[in-house]
Amino acid sequence: MFFVPGPAYNFAVETLDEIKARLEAAIPGAQLQVVPNDSPANQRSLLVDAAHASAVAGFLRDDLRLRLDFASNVTGIDWPDRVEKTKTKVKKTVEGVEKEVEETVEKAIPGYLEVVYHLYSMELKFQQGEFPQVIVRAPDLNGLAGGKDLPHVYEQEPPRLCLFLPWTGEWNPQRTLVETMLPWSVLWLYYFEVWLRSGEWTGGGMHPPASATKGKSSRSMAAG
Repeated sequence: MFFVPGPAYNFAVETLDEIKARLEAAIPGAQLQVVPNDSPANQRSLLVDAAHASAVAGFLRDDLRLRLDFASNVTGIDWPDRVEKTKTKVKKTVEGVEKEVEETVEKAIPGYLEVVYHLYSMELKFQQGEFPQVIVRAPDLNGLAGGKDLPHVYEQEPPRLCLFLPWTGEWNPQRTLVETMLPWSVLWLYYFEVWLRSGEWTGGGMHPPASATKGKSSRSMAAG
């Protein structure tokens, strides 16, 4: 998450194909592949060879246009040895006549360990005297939602997270952003990923209107 003191957000986020092209230009020799996903979220992945994984991770984190600096989770998958079967058509001579026949080709694939990182880019906007606001820049949460409205947000586009009730004093200027907005954002992403798979928001809370956090923080200070 990065801090923006000014009034404007930067919403320009590249597609996965554009990110792949820039990585290939910036890191010579990196072997990258966009992996499709047939799940409802259709969340594609970027497969990176082990030799260049560290360099790619550093680029994704430090590049000013990406700032993918938060890993919500890391998963290890131990793939066993397997045989991949594909069907192909070949021409063969059968009883003196050339015919096109279908053959099954087997390819042995040795086992390997795969590591999956879920990366996010979040932006924190805060000016003294106003409520802090957090948006998710990447990945595209609306795209992951597959047409459904995002749960527990002040605004759908860009996704502005609902992290506290402004009029209750749950957040006030005496509390640091490190102990409030950062862990609350992490927790929101956890419940969001659960919601993507279950369709149920289990994080609780109320859903106040978008205007609730756009004013001054004096109400929160008084309530606190």
